[in-house]
Parts: sequence; structure tokens; C-alpha cells
Amino acid sequence: MTATNQTILDVPLDPAVLREREDIEYDERRYVHDDETHCAADAAGRVVVGVMNGRGEVLVLVAGDDAVLPNRTVGPDEDWAAVARETAAEPAGGPVAIEGVRAVRRVEHRVEGADSPHNVTFQVVVEATPAGEADPGVEDNDWTADWFDEVPVDGGDDHGDAAADVRRFL
Repeated sequence: MTATNQTILDVPLDPAVLREREDIEYDERRYVHDDETHCAADAAGRVVVGVMNGRGEVLVLVAGDDAVLPNRTVGPDEDWAAVARETAAEPAGGPVAIEGVRAVRRVEHRVEGADSPHNVTFQVVVEATPAGEADPGVEDNDWTADWFDEVPVDGGDDHGDAAADVRRFL
């Protein structure tokens, strides 16, 4: 198995299965949108990757007052673990191995004023480690990637789950 395909999970990275595990934090959220065309409209969910190095630091992407873990929308037919590895590889500067799942969030997406959700997705927060040398970086002028042992910026309460996910690893 190559480093880019490594995982030590003993269950599939399937939100419906993971939400039943007692050792994984589970929560539910409701996001209200202006209309049905938002980032999760056609998605299965979002994977969030906390990459931890051997010094206890986590890989964080920073832009202004925003600090987030590598994350990406997962399509309905995509493999969650593969998306997690691909999402973290670029900012980590090399391949990563998925070590486990920290949390699963079920998210109901509603349009402002609607009585029922128009979509339900999951957010899966996984822990990973570099699978070799790691030299953090991103190809985006607005964002930087680096290792941190504390939250690098305080985005305040407006950053909700993204800020909580960074804190989850620090």
C-alpha cells in the first residue's frame, strides 16, 4: 500500500456507520441559507482533516482572522477517506495517513423560512499524520499553511464549527 492510500481505520469512513460509534463525538446542526444554491447543495458532506505532526502541532490554514483545518466538500459518489487524504496532502506538503475519526456532525440545510430541510449532509472530522516528510504550503495568495501548537488567530464566534474543529486538536 502506498502512503497516499494508507489508513488504519477499522471501519469504512461512512458517516452513517460512524455516528453509531460511542467513541466518536456526534452532534447535529441546522444551517439556514438564503436559497438552495450553497456549497453543500449537491454534496454528501464535508471532510475536515486535523493533521498532527510528531511535535503535537496541528496543520492550520490561516487567512486574516480565519483559521481552519484542511477541508473539502465530498460528493455523493466519492470515497470519504480518499477525499480526506487528497485534501490534506497539498497543505501538508506530502501524503498523509488517516489515523481515526474525531467527530461526525449531521447537518440539516434549510432555506430561510422553510419548515423542512432541503438537504441533509454530514461533516466528518478526521485525524491524520504525515506519511513521510511534510513541508506545509498552499498555492493560494490569501492562505498560508503551517504547524501550530495553539490557535493562531481568534476569528470570534462567527466561525463556529471551523474554529471549534481547530480547537479540537489543540
